[in-house]
Amino acid sequence: MMRTFLLLTALIVSAGGCGTGIGTNGATAPDNEGGSPDAIQPQQPVPDDAPLDGGGSSDADEPDDDRDGVPNRTDNCISDPNPFQEDSDGDGIGDECELVFDLDGDGVEDLVDNCIFDPNPSQEDSDGNGIGDECEIFLDFDGDGVENSIDNCMFDPNPFQEDSDGDGIGDECELVFDLDGDGVEDSIDNCMFDPNPFQEDRDGDGIGDVCDIDIPPPPLVESLIFADDGQFLGVISDNSFDPDSIANSFGTYGSSFNSLSIWNSFGTYGSDFSSLGPWNRFTSTPPEIFEGGVFVGYLTTNNFLAPRFDPNDIALLVGRPEQVRR
Repeated sequence: MMRTFLLLTALIVSAGGCGTGIGTNGATAPDNEGGSPDAIQPQQPVPDDAPLDGGGSSDADEPDDDRDGVPNRTDNCISDPNPFQEDSDGDGIGDECELVFDLDGDGVEDLVDNCIFDPNPSQEDSDGNGIGDECEIFLDFDGDGVENSIDNCMFDPNPFQEDSDGDGIGDECELVFDLDGDGVEDSIDNCMFDPNPFQEDRDGDGIGDVCDIDIPPPPLVESLIFADDGQFLGVISDNSFDPDSIANSFGTYGSSFNSLSIWNSFGTYGSDFSSLGPWNRFTSTPPEIFEGGVFVGYLTTNNFLAPRFDPNDIALLVGRPEQVRR
Protein backbone atom coordinates (compact mmCIF):
# COMPACT_ATOMS: atom_id res chain seq x y z
CA MET A 1 0.00 0.00 0.00
CA MET A 2 2.78 2.45 0.86
CA ARG A 3 4.52 1.64 -2.37
CA THR A 4 1.50 2.51 -4.40
CA PHE A 5 1.13 5.94 -2.75
CA LEU A 6 4.76 6.80 -3.36
CA LEU A 7 4.43 5.86 -6.98
CA LEU A 8 1.42 8.19 -7.54
CA THR A 9 3.26 11.02 -5.80
CA ALA A 10 6.24 10.64 -8.08
CA LEU A 11 4.04 10.74 -11.18
CA ILE A 12 2.39 13.96 -10.06
CA VAL A 13 5.71 15.67 -9.40
CA SER A 14 7.00 14.49 -12.76
CA ALA A 15 3.94 15.95 -14.55
CA GLY A 16 4.50 19.32 -12.85
CA GLY A 17 7.94 19.53 -14.27
CA CYS A 18 6.77 19.17 -17.87
CA GLY A 19 5.33 22.80 -18.10
CA THR A 20 1.63 22.08 -17.84
CA GLY A 21 1.26 25.34 -15.89
CA ILE A 22 0.09 23.54 -12.82
CA GLY A 23 2.49 24.01 -9.88
CA THR A 24 2.94 21.78 -6.99
CA ASN A 25 0.82 24.11 -4.99
CA GLY A 26 -2.03 24.10 -7.67
CA ALA A 27 -1.38 27.64 -9.08
CA THR A 28 -1.85 28.34 -12.79
CA ALA A 29 1.22 29.54 -14.69
CA PRO A 30 1.04 32.48 -17.11
CA ASP A 31 0.08 31.53 -20.70
CA ASN A 32 2.94 31.39 -23.22
CA GLU A 33 5.30 32.43 -20.48
CA GLY A 34 8.09 30.89 -22.34
CA GLY A 35 7.19 32.65 -25.64
CA SER A 36 6.16 29.45 -27.46
CA PRO A 37 4.63 30.22 -30.93
CA ASP A 38 2.19 27.36 -30.57
CA ALA A 39 0.49 28.77 -27.56
CA ILE A 40 -3.37 29.34 -28.03
CA GLN A 41 -4.74 32.76 -27.06
CA PRO A 42 -8.15 32.82 -25.36
CA GLN A 43 -11.14 34.28 -27.49
CA GLN A 44 -13.23 37.23 -26.23
CA PRO A 45 -17.08 37.01 -26.67
CA VAL A 46 -18.62 39.17 -29.52
CA PRO A 47 -21.80 41.19 -28.77
CA ASP A 48 -24.84 40.20 -30.85
CA ASP A 49 -25.50 43.74 -32.13
CA ALA A 50 -21.92 44.54 -33.13
CA PRO A 51 -21.46 45.32 -36.87
CA LEU A 52 -19.81 42.53 -38.75
CA ASP A 53 -17.37 44.85 -40.51
CA GLY A 54 -16.53 46.68 -37.35
CA GLY A 55 -17.91 50.01 -38.75
CA GLY A 56 -21.26 51.98 -38.61
CA SER A 57 -24.70 50.78 -39.88
CA SER A 58 -25.92 51.48 -43.57
CA ASP A 59 -28.97 50.71 -45.84
CA ALA A 60 -26.88 48.12 -47.60
CA ASP A 61 -26.76 46.17 -44.39
CA GLU A 62 -30.61 46.27 -43.86
CA PRO A 63 -33.12 43.69 -45.14
CA ASP A 64 -34.54 44.36 -48.64
CA ASP A 65 -36.89 41.49 -49.45
CA ASP A 66 -37.88 42.66 -52.95
CA ARG A 67 -34.30 43.71 -53.82
CA ASP A 68 -35.33 47.06 -55.27
CA GLY A 69 -32.67 48.99 -53.40
CA VAL A 70 -35.10 50.33 -50.83
CA PRO A 71 -34.81 48.74 -47.36
CA ASN A 72 -37.88 47.14 -45.86
CA ARG A 73 -38.20 49.76 -43.13
CA THR A 74 -38.86 52.55 -45.71
CA ASP A 75 -40.18 50.50 -48.67
CA ASN A 76 -43.91 51.16 -49.41
CA CYS A 77 -44.05 47.83 -51.22
CA ILE A 78 -41.89 45.31 -49.36
CA SER A 79 -42.77 42.32 -51.51
CA ASP A 80 -42.94 44.04 -54.95
CA PRO A 81 -39.92 45.80 -56.50
CA ASN A 82 -40.62 49.52 -56.92
CA PRO A 83 -37.40 51.49 -56.70
CA PHE A 84 -39.16 54.81 -57.43
CA GLN A 85 -41.76 54.27 -54.69
CA GLU A 86 -44.72 55.55 -56.77
CA ASP A 87 -47.86 56.20 -54.65
CA SER A 88 -50.49 57.92 -56.82
CA ASP A 89 -53.14 58.28 -54.13
CA GLY A 90 -50.72 59.15 -51.35
CA ASP A 91 -52.04 56.50 -48.98
CA GLY A 92 -48.60 55.15 -48.06
CA ILE A 93 -49.07 51.99 -50.10
CA GLY A 94 -47.08 51.88 -53.31
CA ASP A 95 -48.90 51.64 -56.60
CA GLU A 96 -47.05 48.44 -57.43
CA CYS A 97 -48.57 46.44 -54.60
CA GLU A 98 -51.81 48.31 -53.85
CA LEU A 99 -54.92 46.23 -54.36
CA VAL A 100 -56.86 47.88 -57.20
CA PHE A 101 -60.12 46.43 -58.47
CA ASP A 102 -61.31 47.38 -61.95
CA LEU A 103 -64.01 44.91 -62.90
CA ASP A 104 -64.88 46.53 -66.22
CA GLY A 105 -61.24 47.01 -67.22
CA ASP A 106 -61.62 50.67 -68.20
CA GLY A 107 -58.65 51.85 -66.17
CA VAL A 108 -60.78 53.49 -63.49
CA GLU A 109 -60.65 51.89 -60.05
CA ASP A 110 -63.97 50.50 -58.88
CA LEU A 111 -63.93 52.70 -55.77
CA VAL A 112 -64.27 55.81 -57.95
CA ASP A 113 -65.78 54.32 -61.13
CA ASN A 114 -69.32 55.60 -61.79
CA CYS A 115 -69.99 52.48 -63.87
CA ILE A 116 -68.33 49.51 -62.22
CA PHE A 117 -69.51 46.88 -64.70
CA ASP A 118 -69.57 48.93 -67.93
CA PRO A 119 -66.34 50.33 -69.41
CA ASN A 120 -66.43 54.13 -69.49
CA PRO A 121 -62.92 55.52 -69.14
CA SER A 122 -64.13 59.11 -69.63
CA GLN A 123 -66.73 58.77 -66.84
CA GLU A 124 -69.43 60.73 -68.72
CA ASP A 125 -72.38 61.68 -66.47
CA SER A 126 -74.68 64.02 -68.40
CA ASP A 127 -77.21 64.58 -65.64
CA GLY A 128 -74.63 64.78 -62.85
CA ASN A 129 -76.34 62.20 -60.65
CA GLY A 130 -73.22 60.16 -60.00
CA ILE A 131 -74.24 57.35 -62.30
CA GLY A 132 -72.32 57.20 -65.57
CA ASP A 133 -74.22 57.56 -68.81
CA GLU A 134 -72.91 54.20 -69.97
CA CYS A 135 -74.70 52.22 -67.29
CA GLU A 136 -77.54 54.50 -66.25
CA ILE A 137 -80.94 52.96 -66.76
CA PHE A 138 -82.41 55.35 -69.29
CA LEU A 139 -86.18 55.24 -69.54
CA ASP A 140 -87.81 57.20 -72.31
CA PHE A 141 -91.38 55.98 -72.80
CA ASP A 142 -92.26 58.43 -75.57
CA GLY A 143 -88.96 58.03 -77.42
CA ASP A 144 -88.26 61.76 -77.73
CA GLY A 145 -84.73 61.54 -76.35
CA VAL A 146 -85.64 63.08 -73.01
CA GLU A 147 -85.39 60.78 -69.99
CA ASN A 148 -88.64 60.16 -68.15
CA SER A 149 -87.31 61.62 -64.90
CA ILE A 150 -86.97 65.07 -66.49
CA ASP A 151 -89.49 64.81 -69.35
CA ASN A 152 -92.43 67.21 -68.88
CA CYS A 153 -94.51 64.97 -71.15
CA MET A 154 -93.56 61.41 -70.37
CA PHE A 155 -95.95 59.72 -72.80
CA ASP A 156 -96.10 62.32 -75.59
CA PRO A 157 -93.00 63.03 -77.68
CA ASN A 158 -91.81 66.61 -77.18
CA PRO A 159 -88.04 66.80 -77.60
CA PHE A 160 -87.99 70.59 -77.15
CA GLN A 161 -90.02 70.45 -73.90
CA GLU A 162 -92.25 73.42 -74.77
CA ASP A 163 -94.21 74.68 -71.76
CA SER A 164 -95.97 77.91 -72.73
CA ASP A 165 -97.59 78.56 -69.36
CA GLY A 166 -94.58 77.46 -67.31
CA ASP A 167 -96.56 75.07 -65.14
CA GLY A 168 -94.13 72.17 -65.56
CA ILE A 169 -96.49 70.28 -67.86
CA GLY A 170 -95.42 70.28 -71.49
CA ASP A 171 -97.70 71.83 -74.06
CA GLU A 172 -97.82 68.54 -75.93
CA CYS A 173 -99.56 66.64 -73.15
CA GLU A 174 -101.29 69.35 -71.15
CA LEU A 175 -105.01 68.90 -71.01
CA VAL A 176 -106.42 71.81 -72.96
CA PHE A 177 -110.13 72.25 -73.47
CA ASP A 178 -111.26 74.47 -76.32
CA LEU A 179 -114.95 73.87 -76.86
CA ASP A 180 -115.39 76.50 -79.56
CA GLY A 181 -112.24 75.48 -81.43
CA ASP A 182 -110.82 78.98 -81.72
CA GLY A 183 -107.40 78.03 -80.35
CA VAL A 184 -107.96 79.75 -77.02
CA GLU A 185 -108.14 77.46 -73.99
CA ASP A 186 -111.50 77.53 -72.26
CA SER A 187 -109.98 78.57 -68.94
CA ILE A 188 -108.94 81.92 -70.46
CA ASP A 189 -111.41 82.21 -73.36
CA ASN A 190 -113.76 85.17 -72.91
CA CYS A 191 -116.28 83.44 -75.17
CA MET A 192 -116.10 79.75 -74.42
CA PHE A 193 -118.82 78.64 -76.84
CA ASP A 194 -118.34 81.20 -79.63
CA PRO A 195 -115.15 81.24 -81.69
CA ASN A 196 -113.22 84.47 -81.18
CA PRO A 197 -109.49 83.82 -81.53
CA PHE A 198 -108.62 87.50 -81.05
CA GLN A 199 -110.74 87.84 -77.87
CA GLU A 200 -112.28 91.20 -78.80
CA ASP A 201 -113.91 92.89 -75.81
CA ARG A 202 -114.88 96.46 -76.69
CA ASP A 203 -116.53 97.30 -73.39
CA GLY A 204 -113.78 95.63 -71.32
CA ASP A 205 -116.19 93.62 -69.18
CA GLY A 206 -114.33 90.34 -69.62
CA ILE A 207 -116.96 88.98 -71.99
CA GLY A 208 -115.96 88.78 -75.62
CA ASP A 209 -117.83 90.87 -78.13
CA VAL A 210 -118.98 87.76 -79.96
CA CYS A 211 -120.96 86.47 -77.02
CA ASP A 212 -121.62 89.64 -75.01
CA ILE A 213 -125.39 90.32 -75.13
CA ASP A 214 -124.97 93.75 -73.54
CA ILE A 215 -122.69 95.21 -76.18
CA PRO A 216 -124.46 97.53 -78.61
CA PRO A 217 -124.51 96.40 -82.24
CA PRO A 218 -121.79 97.89 -84.39
CA PRO A 219 -122.78 100.94 -86.41
CA LEU A 220 -122.98 99.06 -89.70
CA VAL A 221 -126.07 100.70 -91.20
CA GLU A 222 -125.13 102.50 -94.40
CA SER A 223 -121.67 100.93 -94.28
CA LEU A 224 -120.11 99.99 -97.60
CA ILE A 225 -118.78 96.59 -98.68
CA PHE A 226 -115.73 96.26 -100.90
CA ALA A 227 -114.09 93.09 -102.20
CA ASP A 228 -110.37 92.56 -101.72
CA ASP A 229 -109.89 93.25 -105.43
CA GLY A 230 -111.55 96.66 -105.00
CA GLN A 231 -114.97 95.74 -106.37
CA PHE A 232 -117.89 97.54 -104.69
CA LEU A 233 -120.36 94.95 -103.32
CA GLY A 234 -123.21 97.11 -101.99
CA VAL A 235 -124.49 98.95 -98.95
CA ILE A 236 -125.42 97.35 -95.63
CA SER A 237 -128.97 98.62 -95.27
CA ASP A 238 -132.42 97.24 -94.55
CA ASN A 239 -133.91 99.47 -97.28
CA SER A 240 -135.24 96.95 -99.76
CA PHE A 241 -135.85 99.70 -102.36
CA ASP A 242 -132.34 101.11 -102.39
CA PRO A 243 -130.70 99.83 -105.61
CA ASP A 244 -127.31 99.60 -103.86
CA SER A 245 -128.63 97.88 -100.74
CA ILE A 246 -127.91 94.20 -100.16
CA ALA A 247 -131.47 94.07 -98.75
CA ASN A 248 -132.92 94.65 -102.23
CA SER A 249 -133.52 91.18 -103.63
CA PHE A 250 -133.94 92.67 -107.12
CA GLY A 251 -130.98 95.01 -106.96
CA THR A 252 -127.50 94.49 -108.34
CA TYR A 253 -126.01 93.71 -104.94
CA GLY A 254 -129.02 92.08 -103.30
CA SER A 255 -130.05 89.60 -105.97
CA SER A 256 -129.03 86.02 -105.44
CA PHE A 257 -128.43 85.72 -109.19
CA ASN A 258 -126.18 88.71 -109.80
CA SER A 259 -122.44 88.05 -110.13
CA LEU A 260 -121.67 91.02 -107.87
CA SER A 261 -123.92 89.87 -105.04
CA ILE A 262 -122.62 88.24 -101.86
CA TRP A 263 -125.84 86.18 -101.86
CA ASN A 264 -125.02 84.41 -105.16
CA SER A 265 -123.72 81.04 -104.03
CA PHE A 266 -122.23 80.42 -107.47
CA GLY A 267 -120.70 83.85 -108.01
CA THR A 268 -117.19 85.12 -107.50
CA TYR A 269 -118.20 87.04 -104.36
CA GLY A 270 -120.81 84.68 -102.96
CA SER A 271 -119.42 81.15 -103.44
CA ASP A 272 -118.44 79.09 -100.41
CA PHE A 273 -115.17 78.34 -102.17
CA SER A 274 -114.23 81.76 -103.49
CA SER A 275 -111.29 83.46 -101.79
CA LEU A 276 -112.99 86.82 -102.40
CA GLY A 277 -116.30 85.90 -100.82
CA PRO A 278 -117.47 86.13 -97.19
CA TRP A 279 -118.50 82.46 -96.95
CA ASN A 280 -115.11 80.80 -97.37
CA ARG A 281 -114.04 79.83 -93.84
CA PHE A 282 -110.38 79.64 -94.84
CA THR A 283 -109.87 82.71 -96.99
CA SER A 284 -107.55 85.49 -95.91
CA THR A 285 -108.95 87.94 -98.48
CA PRO A 286 -112.69 88.30 -97.70
CA PRO A 287 -114.72 91.46 -98.35
CA GLU A 288 -114.11 94.45 -96.09
CA ILE A 289 -116.58 96.84 -94.46
CA PHE A 290 -116.01 100.60 -94.37
CA GLU A 291 -117.95 103.26 -92.52
CA GLY A 292 -117.30 106.87 -93.35
CA GLY A 293 -114.28 105.75 -95.32
CA VAL A 294 -112.82 103.95 -92.29
CA PHE A 295 -112.23 100.21 -92.20
CA VAL A 296 -114.31 98.63 -89.45
CA GLY A 297 -113.89 94.90 -90.08
CA TYR A 298 -113.97 91.89 -92.36
CA LEU A 299 -117.17 90.35 -93.68
CA THR A 300 -116.29 86.69 -93.27
CA THR A 301 -116.96 83.33 -91.64
CA ASN A 302 -113.24 82.88 -91.05
CA ASN A 303 -112.92 82.85 -87.25
CA PHE A 304 -109.26 83.70 -87.40
CA LEU A 305 -109.65 87.14 -88.92
CA ALA A 306 -110.39 90.14 -86.76
CA PRO A 307 -112.28 92.27 -86.40
CA ARG A 308 -114.90 90.42 -88.32
CA PHE A 309 -118.65 90.42 -88.97
CA ASP A 310 -120.40 87.18 -89.79
CA PRO A 311 -122.40 87.38 -93.06
CA ASN A 312 -125.12 85.30 -91.40
CA ASP A 313 -125.59 88.06 -88.83
CA ILE A 314 -125.62 90.67 -91.58
CA ALA A 315 -128.30 88.70 -93.45
CA LEU A 316 -130.51 88.86 -90.36
CA LEU A 317 -129.66 92.51 -89.78
CA VAL A 318 -130.90 93.58 -93.23
CA GLY A 319 -133.94 91.33 -93.24
CA ARG A 320 -132.62 88.52 -95.48
CA PRO A 321 -132.92 85.44 -93.22
CA GLU A 322 -133.22 83.17 -96.27
CA GLN A 323 -129.57 83.91 -97.05
CA VAL A 324 -128.28 82.42 -93.78
CA ARG A 325 -125.93 79.47 -94.45
CA ARG A 326 -125.34 77.99 -91.02
